[in-house]
Amino acid sequence: MPVVSPLACDAQGTVFNINADSIAEALARGLRAEKLLILTDTDGILKDVKNPASLVSYCDIGEVEEMRAKGLLSGGMLPKVEGALSALRGGVRRAHIINGARQNALLTEIFTNAGAGTMIVARKENDPVSPEGVPMPQTVPA
Repeated sequence: MPVVSPLACDAQGTVFNINADSIAEALARGLRAEKLLILTDTDGILKDVKNPASLVSYCDIGEVEEMRAKGLLSGGMLPKVEGALSALRGGVRRAHIINGARQNALLTEIFTNAGAGTMIVARKENDPVSPEGVPMPQTVPA
């Protein structure tokens, strides 16, 4: 799991602070990662930012775009969501937005069916895992 600094410089040596979500998304696409994990200070995408119980645990690009169009995504969540969507469109299979300050959130998100944050896929119908987290039967070529 690469952990990188969001600092970069140009040919003249000028240092720039690059958005960490943009770097993570570009790395995930470039490395052809299975997953993009975005750790933040909120539990994931919330339908109502004032209600932690409104966490969206599983969604696809279309649903995220609907939430964005309705104005449900704002502030620091926007670049995280944009990075996740760009990564998914670039071939990453899943993007997770998780509260990195919450104890065991990463392990819970990755190793349990319920998760701890938001998992976004390109299209639910193309995702090989059902919403319950149980692998769906795959056909075996004859």
